[in-house]
Amino acid sequence: ERLGSAVESMQEVSRNLRHSYEELRQRSQESSDQLRSMLSREATARQAKLEAVDSAVRELRSQVASETQQREVSVKHLSGEIYAEVKAREEATSRDRRAMEEDVAKAVREHRRSREEEERKVQQRLLEISAKLAEEREQRLEQLRAE
Repeated sequence: ERLGSAVESMQEVSRNLRHSYEELRQRSQESSDQLRSMLSREATARQAKLEAVDSAVRELRSQVASETQQREVSVKHLSGEIYAEVKAREEATSRDRRAMEEDVAKAVREHRRSREEEERKVQQRLLEISAKLAEEREQRLEQLRAE
């Protein structure tokens, strides 16, 4: 009888342990399922964030490339305008220099012509005076002969 009671007691303990084991296994499986679910949601959320970051990075790269291209076009355009301005200024300077050289040449010609005219007048005046002197000398010589 003692043995029967010990066996029954052992069977009861065994049933209780089996029942506890089943409860623990079921709770463990539920906790495991909850963890898997949470990990899945977190993985999905992280994946969405990564995709959003990747999309933002692609968009920024595209914008930077577009802005770089626009700046290069602007730089080329400005370089062309600067080159055209430099050429226009060089041409204007060249025209001004030629105009000044022509003005100087014209002034030199006018001065030379004026000086030649003055020399011609002086020579003509000298000839007139020489003629008058010669005439006066002849008159004086005639007067001297007449006396």
